[in-house]
Amino acid sequence: MQERLIEIIIFVMSMVKFTKKSLPEIDYKALENLGYSQSEISAALNWIINGVEYRDKFNIANTPSNEAPFRILTDIEKEIFNHDALHELNNYVSLGIINNEQMDFIIERLDSVGIQNIDSDLLKSIIAAIVFSQNISNFNNKDIILSGLETIN
Repeated sequence: MQERLIEIIIFVMSMVKFTKKSLPEIDYKALENLGYSQSEISAALNWIINGVEYRDKFNIANTPSNEAPFRILTDIEKEIFNHDALHELNNYVSLGIINNEQMDFIIERLDSVGIQNIDSDLLKSIIAAIVFSQNISNFNNKDIILSGLETIN
């Protein structure tokens, strides 16, 4: 479930970054057409809005303009991820979903256990675990974890 929220967050933050639209101007019907429920969209938007409003308090990544959105990996570090996952990892940093320290943490942990060729799906699960585990105590659990029975009034 958290992976789906990450997908929505990526979609919305990409729209904000690349189209320069504000959150109210984004067409969320596209997400519904892709099969996301209104409750999933609301939970992801809640994370984004709270993250923007309380970025420091919730330790949500914020990449300053003078900080590189990616870093050059060593050959050994490159072996940890397949091509698509490596590209997505850089996207997570450039969109501000994770910061460089969190990226380094992921790389160091995966390298220390000797995992190689991580694909995009596994990376998304790792990102979701990091993002939501850091912030779970700061939100009402109903905002993050959905039962699937939610409705939007």
